[in-house]
Amino acid sequence: MFILQHKIIKFAELNDTQKKEAIKIFVDGFGHLFFFTKNKDIMQRLFLQSLNPQHILLYVENEIVLGILGISTNKVRPMKLDIDTCKELFGKIKGSIICTLSNFVFQKPAVKEDTDLYLETLTTSETARNKGVATALLQHSLTIESYENVYLEVFSKNIDAKRLYEKIGFVECSKKRFSPTSLLGFGYTIKMKNIK
Repeated sequence: MFILQHKIIKFAELNDTQKKEAIKIFVDGFGHLFFFTKNKDIMQRLFLQSLNPQHILLYVENEIVLGILGISTNKVRPMKLDIDTCKELFGKIKGSIICTLSNFVFQKPAVKEDTDLYLETLTTSETARNKGVATALLQHSLTIESYENVYLEVFSKNIDAKRLYEKIGFVECSKKRFSPTSLLGFGYTIKMKNIK
């Protein structure tokens, strides 16, 4: 009998092939949200240099990356665009603008307290959907010590994700009905908190 072996590790622990797999999963899951390019190759090159290797968790099964989750605190976010990479990919002026505007969002503290954790950029490969990968990443994140409160956000139109979060113990704590995401057709943002 073939037994699947999985582990949850940090981006820093991946080999180069696995890092590329992780970035592809990230771009496939979130590329539609980025306004500056729709070219997936460019996005993959950009984000390969942008993820914080200590604040990105990966679900790896038999050495294949199947899921990704960003972990934020009130001091560190899991993504920061690299100015030199932005300039190389988009040109000096456009690259500088993209980097500055994106990092304004990506580096803004997501939670207030030292005891708060914020989960973001959760996505899985298409082949791993509905197979427990996202659940395993979320459950693992809830075991991280030194944090009392765990938050995440979901778009109101992402009903399946919201249902998963509720199943794991997250409840709504606020809504941002008027946000850029609602104008783009993704629905409004719902902030959720895990009740331990």
